[in-house]
Amino acid sequence: LAELYTRQGQHGKGLELDRRLAALRPDDPVVQYNLACSLSLTGDVPAAFAAMKQALMNGYEDFAHLEKDRDLLNLLGDAGFQDYYRGLKNAGKGV
Repeated sequence: LAELYTRQGQHGKGLELDRRLAALRPDDPVVQYNLACSLSLTGDVPAAFAAMKQALMNGYEDFAHLEKDRDLLNLLGDAGFQDYYRGLKNAGKGV
């Protein structure tokens, strides 16, 4: 349902559902990834960064998708996230 709201441009409603799901499944990397997307879409880049870090720590590995996901444009444009992500690549974390 959250994805449907997002596709319809109702980012606030999608975010609300993603937050609820993340509270229920905090260790699920895909849930955290989707929360990061919703937060990025609503312009909350610091929270999107935190959720993406959690997704990556929990095992999110689809880096090719992450790098081209249009829902993450705000996050991907953030210098702090770019430094963090570059650090993962340099450390050979599978990125």
